[in-house]
Amino acid sequence: MSRDTIISLLWPNSEPERGRHALSQWLFLLRRDLGVGDLVLGGNDLRLNPERITADVIDFDVAVAKRDHATTARLYTGAFLDGFLLSDAGEFERWVDRERERRHREAVAAMESVARDAEQTERAAALAMWQRLAVLDPLSGRFAAEAIRALRDAGDHAAAFAHARRHEDILRRELDMPPSPEVRALIEELRVAAPAAGPLAPSGDREPYIEFVRHRLGHTFTVERMVARGSLATVFDAVRLADDAPVSLRVLAPDLIARADPDRLLSLLGDAARVRHPSIAPLGEPTRLDGLMYVVAPRSSGQTLRDRLDAGEPVAAAEALRVGAAVATALSHAATHGIPHLDVTPRRILVGDMVRLANLGLMHAFHASQRHGPTDSGLALGTPAYMSPEQLEGEIPIGAPADVYSLACVIFHSLTGRPPHAADNSRRLIATRLGAAPVSARDSGAKITPDADILLARMLARSPADRPPIQAVAGELSRLAGSASR
Repeated sequence: MSRDTIISLLWPNSEPERGRHALSQWLFLLRRDLGVGDLVLGGNDLRLNPERITADVIDFDVAVAKRDHATTARLYTGAFLDGFLLSDAGEFERWVDRERERRHREAVAAMESVARDAEQTERAAALAMWQRLAVLDPLSGRFAAEAIRALRDAGDHAAAFAHARRHEDILRRELDMPPSPEVRALIEELRVAAPAAGPLAPSGDREPYIEFVRHRLGHTFTVERMVARGSLATVFDAVRLADDAPVSLRVLAPDLIARADPDRLLSLLGDAARVRHPSIAPLGEPTRLDGLMYVVAPRSSGQTLRDRLDAGEPVAAAEALRVGAAVATALSHAATHGIPHLDVTPRRILVGDMVRLANLGLMHAFHASQRHGPTDSGLALGTPAYMSPEQLEGEIPIGAPADVYSLACVIFHSLTGRPPHAADNSRRLIATRLGAAPVSARDSGAKITPDADILLARMLARSPADRPPIQAVAGELSRLAGSASR
């Protein structure tokens, strides 16, 4: 690497002369402290002396150059410089991101080649490699399908079902998407071939956690079944013993509560529960009891926008804009109370005669009550396919502009059948989200007017300051929905 490139990476804000001096001093100290005079070779272009220092990344690059796929696969044990941070060196961080993505791509290609070759001679080795690929790219439907097929062919139908379940859970959590048609077809094939293996969806009644909740809250509720498990809360259908009312019981994730100020969390949830609007589903009053924190709301019926999208058909333009307008109106009302949503996804939108936005205030309460910043906790709070760039980067505070971005992603998904910047793994998703320009829904197949396309592009602006305010979005979407329905 040239001296100028190294200086730009490590001392990007230094004057050229000072940068050159810093690099020379650094090389001198390395040689002196390690007692190796020829550690670094070259004049203007520098390289490590391979006779003095070795590194797995060098061996990896050599194997890639030689197209030695087996060695490449063996040497790759994780992301390049994973967890390494050099403060105040933005160019270095961007270089690391590029190198990390390149080496990941090269490793995946090598592993796939090894797996294909092994399928002809050593099926157990092929299975192990497909499973490893599925771990490296857990959102990839292609690798999930190959691993499921390999497990099926090995006669382990239970493991194939378990793998499909994990893949489906990750897709729901990370992208809010169903499995690919290829994976769904394999699931149905396995069900027909081995119906005794049971359903793919986890049986909530046998989950240890539901027994734990029943034990703690049994004097107040009859907990019937687990409905959904998310990163923030687990949702149960329950009956309140005091009045036999069917309710939806959201038990907040204990690991998140442990990272929060519980009194502030309870207060913020109470503020959100008191927001009333026809397009906002009640959150329910929060309660802290026996080490658990939960909210209780009336049990809702009907389907979510996620259920509609699972059918695989894009929503009509007038309907997508109508739903978007109702959600924007709810978000605008909540913004007057200082409460952003921060997790607007198709799962949070109840559709039918009335459109209602669910879980208002839940994500905001977790963000605002954490004892450390959102990125310090090591937790990814949100659904990456719909999160704004500032959320992905861990910026704080985060407010209504993030909801504008997420709502645009939901409308885009409704119109085209996929979110903008869709990708088959979270690394690529985040990279495109942070680097790509706003996308055109019309260019992606949406049958909408140029005005609607321009509005969505503005809502998807990279910078929060470039997005229209949520109040203006609500009015414009209402106007566009009215025009589209005529």
